[in-house]
Amino acid sequence: MATLRSFEELKCWQACRSFRLFVHGLVKRFPKEEQFLLTAQLKDSSRRTTHNIAEGFGRDNAQDNARFYRTSRGSLMEAMDQLITANDEGLITNEELVEGRRFFTDARARLEGYIDYLTKARRDNMLREPLVPYGAMTEEDGIWAYLEPVPIPNPQPSVPTSNPQPAEA
Repeated sequence: MATLRSFEELKCWQACRSFRLFVHGLVKRFPKEEQFLLTAQLKDSSRRTTHNIAEGFGRDNAQDNARFYRTSRGSLMEAMDQLITANDEGLITNEELVEGRRFFTDARARLEGYIDYLTKARRDNMLREPLVPYGAMTEEDGIWAYLEPVPIPNPQPSVPTSNPQPAEA
């Protein structure tokens, strides 16, 4: 199994990021009266798509990890509904809605695929991949960092070498 060095390598995170950036470009031109309504809701739901993936990546097992990806999927659905609302209210064009659906469809497909992968990992009782430093890059990436998995210390409980006498009262 290939070891992922950061959540940024996940194709589902990359697709959700593209969706989020698309939404960001749209809401910039929404009218001021929508600032605390649809604009805020759309920005928030599109941001949660990537935030939940990042948080899930930091979890220790496939089941916990998948829960965050499902939450991300829910935020993606919410954002798509808000795009439809924006179109219904004349804030975005039909063409922009179609383009938003393309970003949405790609992000959803990649999320579904990763959720399926994690569900299988749970069934097979696989835990997370070996730990490597977050964001480790190769020399070819232009930055040198450690690429070998970082050993997780397994401290042994301290065992007294002698039998200490109880303190006198």
